[in-house]
Amino acid sequence: MAYADQQMSGNRVIAIIIVALIHIALGYALVTGLAYEAATKVLERVTTIDVEEPPPPPSQARSVSPDNAARWAARIQSDYPSSALRRDESGTVTMRITVG
Repeated sequence: MAYADQQMSGNRVIAIIIVALIHIALGYALVTGLAYEAATKVLERVTTIDVEEPPPPPSQARSVSPDNAARWAARIQSDYPSSALRRDESGTVTMRITVG
């Protein structure tokens, strides 16, 4: 018969309202009071340590010399496309190297 009776009784409506109010009160307590106390307890236990990174080891850069330029030119020429070599195509290759 419960399916045939579509109207809610007064007691049932009051029970639903009470349950909703309990949920709202618990949610408010968790968000404001309990969560704040838990956060302060956690913050009291956390310790902060500053760690200094060691400086990087000194490194010596290789010097640039005309000998290195010859090796770069040889490397570029070895990468020249074989089809362009067969057709006797030529051109100018420029490059900019920044040493810092």
